[in-house]
This record gives sequence, C-alpha cells and structure tokens, in this order.
Amino acid sequence: FFCIMLQVFFNYVLSNALSWTQELSRILLVWLTFFGAALVTRRKLHIGLTMFVERTPHRIQNVVMVLGYMVTILFIFATINHGWRLSLFGTSQTLTYLNVSYFWCYVGIPTGATCILLQIVYLILNEGLSFFKKENLVKEFEPDFIDICEY
Repeated sequence: FFCIMLQVFFNYVLSNALSWTQELSRILLVWLTFFGAALVTRRKLHIGLTMFVERTPHRIQNVVMVLGYMVTILFIFATINHGWRLSLFGTSQTLTYLNVSYFWCYVGIPTGATCILLQIVYLILNEGLSFFKKENLVKEFEPDFIDICEY
C-alpha cells in the first residue's frame, strides 16, 4: 500500500514518477496474496459450499470436510509444482529497475502454497481428532467487529 501511495504522490503531485515502486508492488502482491491465503485457510474463512456439508449428519460432516481438504491438497501440490517451475524459469530474467531476479517474485507462489498446505494438514488433524472427541482444537473464528448488515 505504501509503495502505491508513494507512486501516486510522486506521479501526480510532483510530476516525477518513481520507476521502482511498480515492480516492488508487484512482488509484494504475489507474496501477500499467498500468505494471506494461508492465514484465511487457518481461520476457515475461504469461500466454500457449506450448504452440502451442513445438510449431512454431524458425524459425517467431519468426513466430508476432510475429503474437501484432500481435494484442496491436490490443487496445492499442483500450485507448488508449477510455482516452483515458474520460479526457476524466472532465474534467467531480471527486473528492470530493481535489478533483482524474477525468481524472488515467483518463489512467493510455492512458498505461500506450502504454508497453505501446512494449514490444511493442521485442519485435517483437527477434523480427525474432533471426529472422536466432542470439542475441536481450532476454535471458530469470530470477527471482532459488528456486522452492519444485521441492523
């Protein structure tokens, strides 16, 4: 956010655009996207089709959730694989103004996807344990703000 605001200030107020802020913003966007995805995975805040899960009996819901996580793991493995291949392809290219290899931009994809994978493994273990116990290890995330739509 700071890089973009700096770019806007220099471009429109001072009429002298900075060259490196666009490249840095692009790198940070890749990294923050995947690490943000890992955070919302841990808190179970991703968009999902919960209608099917909620209509099953409570004991079966854990099994359905684990199956959904397994499908997600397949997608994450593909993301890690292709992200790593893209990172290796980027070693031969250099960002113009930052003079840094594209590898550092693209390696955020497999790194963040690996963090998502670790979060999913944690959730699978939690669902497996909660299948045998009544309480979950992960408490449901409740936002600290008041939902405006309720009023």
